[in-house]
Amino acid sequence: MSEKFVQKFQTKIYPILCELENLRQKELAKLISAEFICAVLIVSTFLFKDDLTNLLGKDSFLLTFIVLMFPFLIGIFIFLPVHFNCGFKSLIKKIYMPQILKSFSNLEYGRGVSIFKKSELEKSRLFSSFNEISIDDSFRGVYNGTGFKMAEATLSEVTRGRKHQSINIIFNGIVISFPCKKKIKAQTIITSRNDFYINNFPSWLIGWTGFYILYLILYLIGGRPEESKYVLIAFGILLLILFYFCPDKSSSNKYEEVKLEDNVFAKRFKVYSQDQIEARYLVTTAFMERLVNLNTVFGTDKTKCSFFDDRIMFAIHTKRDLFELGNLFTSFQTPKQIQIFLKEIEAITKMIDYFKLDENTKL
Repeated sequence: MSEKFVQKFQTKIYPILCELENLRQKELAKLISAEFICAVLIVSTFLFKDDLTNLLGKDSFLLTFIVLMFPFLIGIFIFLPVHFNCGFKSLIKKIYMPQILKSFSNLEYGRGVSIFKKSELEKSRLFSSFNEISIDDSFRGVYNGTGFKMAEATLSEVTRGRKHQSINIIFNGIVISFPCKKKIKAQTIITSRNDFYINNFPSWLIGWTGFYILYLILYLIGGRPEESKYVLIAFGILLLILFYFCPDKSSSNKYEEVKLEDNVFAKRFKVYSQDQIEARYLVTTAFMERLVNLNTVFGTDKTKCSFFDDRIMFAIHTKRDLFELGNLFTSFQTPKQIQIFLKEIEAITKMIDYFKLDENTKL
């Protein structure tokens, strides 16, 4: 972590962490008390069930109540830590997140606030087709004179029927967007090699292909009758036709794959552009290092980026909760989670700094 961020951590964030630790201990004490009461009731119900049965006699209603109360209390005992922890983390984000963000920049924090339009996300060409956007945490503000916005987003393709609906998660992670001071004449897309959900083939077509591969495997190992080969042939021809008429936008005639000299980067990412020269001008060695750093910090191998309309957009796929300040069961006196949070913010600001420096030096 850089000296700049460590200094901010020590001078501005540490007092907030002390306050958070006091709050955490109070909430933890409440949880322990609730768990103790619940445990006493569970033990009492188990030890004195025979006495209660004799006392109640043959009252079937009360006997049924006693029988059901035991598993109910066990469920409450298990659920309470989750409930208290979720409430504590929600309280942190609501009250303390804005205070901590002031240490970095003039940021606006929101929960469930949609800061990205569907048309903007589609224009980036980083995602397969989707029709629903769900936003968790969102941030909007200015860093070093550059306005930016980012959000934890889930993009889904929802198909609704008369009685049921199917949900296909296209993307789950963080989306970051900020302006590029350079004039971008052509679109350039960078995507991880193992990410199939770029804006190329529709997600339903990818799903059909997966089903076809599974069916083919079952046929080859002898799990399907001989007649299935005709189904495989017909289905395979249909898929080829669909792929032909739904061409991969990233590798169409308008987009060419950019071959870079950095073999390490090329093994992890693919670069497509409408302009080979401009793409090499944008995807420099320094940019590659920062993009790889985003992968490392956010613990993912699926990061993609798009240069379009004088803007830069990053989509970082991850399954874990992002921008968490801590939880009820971890002391803020050894704030490992806070350090992770700082690294996430720092990785983003480094990318912004890179393009700001690029603008100032005219490199």
